[in-house]
Amino acid sequence: MSLVISEDIVQASGLSEKELVLELIILLFQRKKLVLVKRLN
Repeated sequence: MSLVISEDIVQASGLSEKELVLELIILLFQRKKLVLVKRLN
């Protein structure tokens, strides 16, 4: 799945595209909506 963020939103945030994506990832982790699972082999 892809997430498209309009250039207007990126500019309004005052962040670079990479910074905005990182902020969204951090927010999802903080809200426990996203988790990383380490695979054990």
